[in-house]
Amino acid sequence: MKKHSSVVTVAMVAISSFLLSSPALATFHLWNINEIYSNADGTVQYIELFTTFNNQQFTAGTTIRASQGASNNNFVFPGNTPAPTGGHHLLLATADFASLPGAVTPDFTLPDGFLFTPDGIVNYIGANSLTYGCLPTDGVLSLHCDANNGIMCTATSVAVNSPTNYAGASGSIVLGGGEILCDSIDNDCDPGTEDDPDNDNDGVGVCTDCDDADPNRFPGNPEVFCNGIDEDCDAGTVDDPNADGDEFSVCNGDCDDGNAAVFPGNAETLCNSIDDDCDPGTEDDPDNDNDGVGVCTDCDDGNSAVFPGNVETTCNGIDDDCDPGTLDDPNADGDAFSLCNGDCDDGNAAVFPGNVETTCNGVDDDCDPNTLDDPDNDCVNPLPADPPNDRLKNRYISFKPNNGGQLVKLKVTLTASLPHPSKVGDFWWVQAPLVSVPTQFPKPLVGPGECVALLGPENTAAEIDWDDAGCLTLHVTGCPIEPTSGYEVRTVVGGNESTALTVPTALQPGSGRFWGDTVGFFDGVEWTAAQGVSNITDAVVAINTWQGGQVVAPVPGSTIAHLSIADVEPGNINTVVNFADVLILIRAFQGSMYPFGPADADGNCP
Repeated sequence: MKKHSSVVTVAMVAISSFLLSSPALATFHLWNINEIYSNADGTVQYIELFTTFNNQQFTAGTTIRASQGASNNNFVFPGNTPAPTGGHHLLLATADFASLPGAVTPDFTLPDGFLFTPDGIVNYIGANSLTYGCLPTDGVLSLHCDANNGIMCTATSVAVNSPTNYAGASGSIVLGGGEILCDSIDNDCDPGTEDDPDNDNDGVGVCTDCDDADPNRFPGNPEVFCNGIDEDCDAGTVDDPNADGDEFSVCNGDCDDGNAAVFPGNAETLCNSIDDDCDPGTEDDPDNDNDGVGVCTDCDDGNSAVFPGNVETTCNGIDDDCDPGTLDDPNADGDAFSLCNGDCDDGNAAVFPGNVETTCNGVDDDCDPNTLDDPDNDCVNPLPADPPNDRLKNRYISFKPNNGGQLVKLKVTLTASLPHPSKVGDFWWVQAPLVSVPTQFPKPLVGPGECVALLGPENTAAEIDWDDAGCLTLHVTGCPIEPTSGYEVRTVVGGNESTALTVPTALQPGSGRFWGDTVGFFDGVEWTAAQGVSNITDAVVAINTWQGGQVVAPVPGSTIAHLSIADVEPGNINTVVNFADVLILIRAFQGSMYPFGPADADGNCP
């Protein structure tokens, strides 16, 4: 600050000394820079000075300087200005200025390009200066000094030029006007005025757009053929090309101008996936027989019953599925008869015309429906139950009725009983399947297709279609079913009994089977079914159940012999596990014999 103050002081002393030495205080230093103007090429420029003071006419030999960085242009006044000066302007302009419409006669002539653009400084004898960042060059606007502190211009604005000379004549010139587009210069000193506007909003400015009034025309836009418009602003892009050199251009209907073999009127070649004749109505893969398969893959497009994927009809002499590998007259089993020669089961070499019929095997051995497989209605045999129902159980025997849609009765005969040998030969009849099982019998797991039925006298026998009743697996229970015994099951149709299905229950100790077997093995994930051995697992389950636990199937697919699996108390089977049940199962584990038998004389269950 002190250094700056001393400079100002020296300057003031120098100026004061000058003023004191001038006659009648006449001088020149109180002219202020008021307005500057330039066109784009600098051939038309002016500087307007103004003073409110008189006695400022001694300008001869004084200098006005224009500078930009290290570059300077100096103008030395060749003479004094007229007097008086107070309230007067001085106009310094280039030679071309005076001849322009709207111009006034300048007081002094500047050389062309005196002012720098776009930025610079104008300084008059170091007494007054104007620093600018953007001098308009649009030919209409000039830079006005709106405030001057006597040393420098402190506020500027851009407005229409208004040059005024000493005589007070004022005018305004127009060279072009507005922003000069595409010169990358802010000619009007207004950042909001675009140098490269996009008037049609197509993303390309006027400087490169061939039609900035049409948003469908700009460089890089795909050329639309045959409309007479240059969409891509590239005169080298043909509007109606004929790239393949055939007789048809794109505008004349050529649908593939890159293939000389494709043009309107050409013969359509089928099955080449090409529109040879440029007619979408001409099919490349027609379906002449309307079977859903075109001629390109159909082996007979004149027969709607022949196409790939169709079911081959044997013995008709036609390749129905268009596959030569599919035989019309197969002989898959290698016997002496092909399918067309009467083999009714070409997958079984033991079945063919003229073969001896084997009864009761469910097979038409001789391919003659008139030869009966069961002439005496005694071939309906029950079958063993599927796993897990084929496991040995204490209170149930399980099997598949398998009556094949016939009305049959089911007869159960006791064939072996260690505790009651005198009962061997006794038989009972299976009653209708139960909707619910009485509580005096332990209840097995009953899933889809499984039924439970009781035994009784013949007058209670159910003569039904067990398949129709939904009994894929039948669980037979009742007092006569006891452990350590063997049973036979037969179907009875019209008084004729079938061959027997042997169904044992768990055997006594010494045979490897124990009557106290209630559960199988628990591996930490699921229970298996009873496995025919009375071991510690059976006793533990009884104890856990008696203490209030529950034996359940933890995951799908696991099996348990009975729901009330540990309820085996004789004379009081009540689906409640108590201490008596626990003791019985422990004794079974220890090897004791079966302690109770079938119903007593009064019909009470043990």
